[in-house]
Amino acid sequence: KIYTEKKAITQNTVKDNIVQLQSYMDQHEQPRGILAIFNFTDTLLMAPKKWFNGRIYIICINLCDLSASKRKSSIEIIESQSSIIDFITVDHN
Repeated sequence: KIYTEKKAITQNTVKDNIVQLQSYMDQHEQPRGILAIFNFTDTLLMAPKKWFNGRIYIICINLCDLSASKRKSSIEIIESQSSIIDFITVDHN
């Protein structure tokens, strides 16, 4: 997936991407899938280097123009006890 300033990255958009990947994996009987996110927004996206629920690996490629001190917010993807993923969001305003 590619996110730009015209297509903002949010918790809901990442969840939608995961649901889409899971649907694809179920249709094609794939045991594992990788979600690569190319992030050109001012929001830093982070995910641990691990398989979520043993099935999904998320790679975050942050390519924004702003330095770390000027970013608007950050979203950290973490493993959830009740679903596959959860989020920690920090606003830097």
